[in-house]
Amino acid sequence: MFMNSPISPVRLDRLIRELELEPQHLVLDVGCGSGELLLRVAEVHGCRGLGVDLHEGKIGEAREAAAQRLAPGVDVKFRVQNAAELTPPPSYDRGFCLGATFAFCMGPSAYERALTGLKRLVSPGGLLLVGEPYWKQPPAPEYRDLLGDPVGTYRDHAENVLFAESLGLTPLYAATSSDEDWDDFEWAHRRRFEDKVFMNPTSVEARRDLESSRRWRDGYLRWGRDTLGFGFYIFRT
Repeated sequence: MFMNSPISPVRLDRLIRELELEPQHLVLDVGCGSGELLLRVAEVHGCRGLGVDLHEGKIGEAREAAAQRLAPGVDVKFRVQNAAELTPPPSYDRGFCLGATFAFCMGPSAYERALTGLKRLVSPGGLLLVGEPYWKQPPAPEYRDLLGDPVGTYRDHAENVLFAESLGLTPLYAATSSDEDWDDFEWAHRRRFEDKVFMNPTSVEARRDLESSRRWRDGYLRWGRDTLGFGFYIFRT
C-alpha cells in the first residue's frame, strides 16, 4: 500500500496529469502522510512544495524518501503542522488533500472546511485536488455503528461535486475508486495486522489491534464494499 487512500498508481498518475503542473508551481499537500503524492509531483515536474501532517512518524518517512528520491535543488519540504495554522503568503498554485479533510476539521464540517481552507491558501485560478469518501447507498445501521455514526458527514458522489461548486469552486474532473482499488487498500491494512501477530504471537498489543482490524474487515465485507466509495475531485479556485 503506497498511499493511505484507495487509489492505484495508475489512477494517481492520471490525477497528476490532470493538474497541469509546471516546474515553477508551488504545491501544498495537507495530510501528506509519507509524502508519496508530493514526491511524485516533484519527481515528474520539478515543482516546489510543502507537505504537512500531524503524524511525526509519517513526516519522518517523507523526509527520508525525499532525500533518496529527489534531485539536488528540488525544493520540497515536509513538516509537522496543523492545517488550521497554515496562512498565506505564499499563495500556492496547487493544493492537495487526499483522504485527509479531517486535518482541517473533525466531524460533519470537515469537507467544507477543507475546501474553504484550500481555497484560501491557493491563488485564484489555481487547482485543488481533494479525495473524499461518499455514500454509494444509505448505510446499514450495523455499518453505521461500526464507523461511529458518520451519517451527515459524507455525501454521495454528485453531492461532493455540487457542494464544492456552491462554495464558488469550478469542478474540472471527478472520478471514483474501483472495487479493486478498495480491495487492495483494505486488505493491505488487514495483512499488516495479521503479519504483526504472526511475527509477534505473544504481543498483547498486536492481538488487540488484530481483533479490531478483523471487526473492520468483517464490516467491509458485509457492508462497506457496496456502501462506501471514495472520490477524487479537481476544482479550480
